[in-house]
Amino acid sequence: MDLTSLILVIAIIAAGAMFFMPSQKNTVVSRLEEFSGEKKEGGASKAQPALEDEELQKSFFDRIIKPVLTGVANALSKRKKSDTASQLKKELAQAGNPGGLTPTEFNVLKLLLLFIPAPLFGILGFFLKVPIQSLGIGCLVIFIICFLGPRIYLQRLVGFRKYMIQKTLPDCLDLLCVSVEAGLGFDIALAKLVTKFKGPLGEELKGVLQEMQMGRSRRESFKALSDKMEVEDLSAFISSLIQADQLGVSVSKILKIQSAQARLKKRQRAESLAMQAPVKMLFPMVGCIFPTIMVVLLGGVVFEFIKNFPR
Repeated sequence: MDLTSLILVIAIIAAGAMFFMPSQKNTVVSRLEEFSGEKKEGGASKAQPALEDEELQKSFFDRIIKPVLTGVANALSKRKKSDTASQLKKELAQAGNPGGLTPTEFNVLKLLLLFIPAPLFGILGFFLKVPIQSLGIGCLVIFIICFLGPRIYLQRLVGFRKYMIQKTLPDCLDLLCVSVEAGLGFDIALAKLVTKFKGPLGEELKGVLQEMQMGRSRRESFKALSDKMEVEDLSAFISSLIQADQLGVSVSKILKIQSAQARLKKRQRAESLAMQAPVKMLFPMVGCIFPTIMVVLLGGVVFEFIKNFPR
């Protein structure tokens, strides 16, 4: 089988998968019809054209891939939940829920990445007559990457969001302190703050603000944020804020103290990194820079010595 035939077979398989893929649009339309009761004589809903336009505006992942993941996840959801599933759910929440995936959907996506790319690479390499040793090594490497890649990516995303929250927290507290001291209420100052910060901290505070607007208490909302993100500086600020709320202490004083402490910790971390820099620079200098300098300085002397003192 030549390359053209192989591409044709893969295209037919992909088309078949697309054809037999369950559609979510009819289910959504029927459920809306049940709640609204607005149907035409043929059973068609009045809202169907608008729903079709909205469905077509979604991304390929939301329209095609995510419904499949949801279906498989529902089939696997009957299994007993373990501590690993709860830990994965927490990591997804800390990562900002990428793609809106649930823990079960994430595991299904991980399985698909585990069992699809390596066999496809093996089949493609077989038809292209790749040596069996290279083919086996390539399949093994792809298998390992697909097995470890999703979890490593998730953990790196969690670490990046925690780092950004820790980095932007002093500026956030400064702006919040200035707004409260200027006469704004804490909730209004928090709403102003959300519009200024667009990073992970702004997203998390926006979620807290929405929970407070829906009736959840300030203490519960911030406590949930502290338990969710597990950032030391953020947890210290939230603990002080909760204590001030319980004891009736002025919020502006707490914000002023916490912003000063956050700036101090940020400066201390910068000084610590600066003190680590000479040690980290030592190994590249010894291994790369010093040998080059020695070659430049002593290279001419060595050649002159060889020239003047032949064997």
